[in-house]
Amino acid sequence: MARVIRMAEERARISESQQAIKKYLGARLGLESKPMQNKIDLITDLYLLHHLLDDLYRAEKREEMARLIDITLEKQNGIRASHIPKVDRYRESLIGSLFFIPKAGISSFLSKIHNKTESEVHIWPLIMIGCLKS
Repeated sequence: MARVIRMAEERARISESQQAIKKYLGARLGLESKPMQNKIDLITDLYLLHHLLDDLYRAEKREEMARLIDITLEKQNGIRASHIPKVDRYRESLIGSLFFIPKAGISSFLSKIHNKTESEVHIWPLIMIGCLKS
């Protein structure tokens, strides 16, 4: 339960940071900032969002701001790529625990975790619990 609360709090901080950046871009650039604001929604790393805001304050031109956002997205994609082995190990451990799931629930569990993304990895235990109950 505490982990779920921490995850919800982190998601709220991420959303607040995204909103602050989008509000700044809107105030500074007006409608020209809409494509950049859409990209901000793709950035979900709190550390990167905080540093991006600092960099955007220092940027003088719209092109520089757009470049900073693109660089931040590339950094985030690089971070996610480096976490893939961890996700695969976690997936293997969940699949290895299938013997705890009743026979009828195994196919349901496998269909739900197949091809999940890294951001969805945290809900796998909840999916497994749901299969246990069904």
